[in-house]
Formats: sequence, C-alpha cells, structure tokens
Amino acid sequence: MGDLSEPMTAADPSRHRQELTERLDTLRRNDSFCDVTIAVKGEEFKAHKDVLAASSPFFLSLLESGMRESTEQLIRIELEEATAAVMEGVLKYIYTGNVLVTGESGHNLIATADYLLLPGLKTVAGNFTKDTVTIENCVFNYYFAIKYQCPELRQKSSDLIRSNFSVVMETDDFLNLETNQVMEWVSSNDVIVKDEEDIFKGIVKWVNHNKTERERSFPDLFQEVRLLSLSHKFLFNELVKDELVRNSNECLNFVLAGMKGIVLPSDSECVPKSARKCLETHTDVIFVTGGIMSFCYVPSEDIWYQLDDMIFDHKDHGVIQFGDKVFIFSPNNAKHRENIDNVTEYYSSSSNSWGAISHSVSCFRRGLSSVLKLNDCIYILEVEMMLHTKKTVSINIILKTIFGSYSGYL
Repeated sequence: MGDLSEPMTAADPSRHRQELTERLDTLRRNDSFCDVTIAVKGEEFKAHKDVLAASSPFFLSLLESGMRESTEQLIRIELEEATAAVMEGVLKYIYTGNVLVTGESGHNLIATADYLLLPGLKTVAGNFTKDTVTIENCVFNYYFAIKYQCPELRQKSSDLIRSNFSVVMETDDFLNLETNQVMEWVSSNDVIVKDEEDIFKGIVKWVNHNKTERERSFPDLFQEVRLLSLSHKFLFNELVKDELVRNSNECLNFVLAGMKGIVLPSDSECVPKSARKCLETHTDVIFVTGGIMSFCYVPSEDIWYQLDDMIFDHKDHGVIQFGDKVFIFSPNNAKHRENIDNVTEYYSSSSNSWGAISHSVSCFRRGLSSVLKLNDCIYILEVEMMLHTKKTVSINIILKTIFGSYSGYL
C-alpha cells in the first residue's frame, strides 16, 4: 500500500475498510504505536491491544483481567501448534482478514485459531484442509476434526474412510488407532468393502502390528466379522486356520455359534449379524423344486435358472424361505438317496449351494400337511381326518415346531 503519510482517498465503504486494515497492518509490521508483545517459540511479535481485544474474546479476557499479560504488555502463547510462522499468519488474519494457508500450516492454523477463539480463521483453514484429504491421511483428519470440532472436515474424512475402507485399513494411521477406534469402524454397517474377508484381514493386520499389546482385543473385534457374508471357502480354508482364531476358544466358539445360527436361524442367541449395506443382495425369485431338481425364475430378468441337483429325491414336499435359505421338507416315506429320516435339505443363496440338517421332528406323517413360518419359527401343520363306523368324521390338527420354541397339538 501507499505511504501512511498520504491521506485515505477511498470513497467506497468496503474499499475504505480494506485500506484502513492494510494501514493498521503496516503499523504493526513497522512496530508503530504497538503496545503489546506476543511471544511464541522464542520469537516476539508486536501488536496493538485494541485490535487484539476487538478480534478475539481470548485476547480481550487477558487484556482486561488485570493479569500479568495486561500489566506487563506481554502475552505468551504456549501451544505446540502455534509456531512463529503460524502466529504471523494469525496476526495477518486479525488485521486484514487474509491468510495464506498451506498444506504444512493448515492443521496448526486450525488448532491455534481454536485456542485463540478465532472461528473465522478456523473456518478458512478448515476449508483449505478439507480439500487436501486423501486416503492416506483421512483417518488422521477424521480424528483431528473431532478434536477441534470441524464438521465439514470430519464429514469429508468420514466419507473417504467409509467408501475406501479396504484400502484405509492398510494405512499407517489406521494401524496406529486405539482399540475402541478400530471397533467404531469394523462394527459399522456403512463401511464399503469388496468382500467381508477384507474386514477380517484388516483386523488381523491391526492386531499383528503390535501383537503383544493387541492380541487380547482380537476376540471382541473378531465378533464384528459378518460370518453370513463370508464364502465357505474362506471360512474353512483361511479364517478358522488363522493363528489368532485357533489360539482363542472365544473366537472358535463364536465361529461355531455363528455356523449354528446360519443353519438354525430361529435360535436368537446364534443368529449371525446381517450383511453390511454394501454387501446386501436381495432379488425376488420364484423357487420351484421336485425330485432332485430345482429352478428359480427371476421376474426382473424374465429368466429361468437351474440350480445344482439336490442331495435327496423329494416328493409331496413343502418349501419355505427362512432368511437367506430355502428349506425343503419331505415326508418320511420319500425315497431319500441315503434313506435317512428327519433330514431337511436347504439351499443357501449366500453360498449358492445345498446343505442338510437333521432334527427330531418327523415331517408329514399324517394326511393333509403344510409348512409355514410364523414369529421366527417354522411349523409343520398336519390335518388328520378319521372316518368312523357311524359315518362320522373327526379331525385332528397337529402343529409341530421344526425350528423354534413352540410345539403342541390343537
């Protein structure tokens, strides 16, 4: 700007204010009429009490409190992030409203502005820093934004973490998180991964990064793995063979309980957690089965698909969907390949394969029968009609529970 000895000539109010602030900043840099000193990291900055007090409640409180800072005209800023370069930027902002934010100064400016109660400067530095968030630094920026209450920076970092979680788990910042912070992410339904296997591998890598201290946290983190979303190949060939899993009875019991819950979904204590949103797959189909063959028709595609042959030969059977499985209930006189009674076959859509489980209830022993699901239970309903000598008919209705807690006769 021009010489301070020259008069202010701006007629426009906004231009007048700009010229005035520039003149004040020139006075500061020339140490003209300065009446207070700010000491930071061994360096001193001259300033004007009136300007500081008008700019920030932090300075106002110090300068009017009668404390040493007021009587000695010296303000010491003992904040790790408040370097000499940062303080020059802070004073530039206070006097002119302008500040140069760089990748090196952004976080320190946010922390210093937060400390000095300069929300405008904090916003400016936060907006710049938000645009520098990457996969490599998004974890650091997320927790930094929480600490200094920067909502936009937090949201940007959170979105990047969730949408790239498989890669983020490989970064140094993630590997150095505390247990509760890792739990926050691996328990989330909103993180996006290609496969659930990535979650398990990420947990294992985090534990092995400091195994001595972190191994005790593995069982709790491991229980956030969604067993329903794991392929059978990965589950049996890798997960159950992992050293951390094999060395923990708690983890092995979780796998066993989870497998039980996959097969017997009515047992509430064993129900595995549902798939994360990114791995949810649901398509309405019409399921048709008979003998050892089965098909499904997808209305949205107008296509029929033939599934693999079943294990048993089914006749006069009942079919019902339960969770991600379709159960086939056959009468005892069906011609099973293995001639095994009380075995129910099921198709698992998540693994695209057939399986079978045994149970204590005989299916369809009497007359007219049907299978139904109600309140997380599967029932066999049998209606038995008996013709008596006097041309009278009696009807018995028998309700059996295949999976669930109720069993009785009506």
